[in-house]
Amino acid sequence: GGGDAEKGIYGLTPQGSGTSARSGHKGRTLKGGATMNVKRALQRNLNVNWADTTRNSLLFLFFGYFGGRNSFSRTFLLLSSPLCFFIQTRPVKVAMKQLFYTIGEPPGIFLSLLPAPQQAIMSLDYGG
Repeated sequence: GGGDAEKGIYGLTPQGSGTSARSGHKGRTLKGGATMNVKRALQRNLNVNWADTTRNSLLFLFFGYFGGRNSFSRTFLLLSSPLCFFIQTRPVKVAMKQLFYTIGEPPGIFLSLLPAPQQAIMSLDYGG
């Protein structure tokens, strides 16, 4: 009987009912445990376009194996395959942005590699 009214609609507990997800921590909820934290960290740091990156990686492997004319080009193409994944990780993206911003006034060819908003920021003339 009486417990159903406190449970709320569809098994949801109303706010202030005393069964909060917080257990004495300031502003943090403990949901999911260690595996969920690992999953969130991987999703955040491995924000990779998997379809295109896998295709590009396989193309590097194919052309490295069959299309390398000398040992340097073959090695370069084969080592570029895992780099397709590595350069899309969050720490590498942050490091590349920091590098571009510390250069100050990059040459036009490097500026063209950036997305349009970053191009506008980097090409802005602060001197007037």
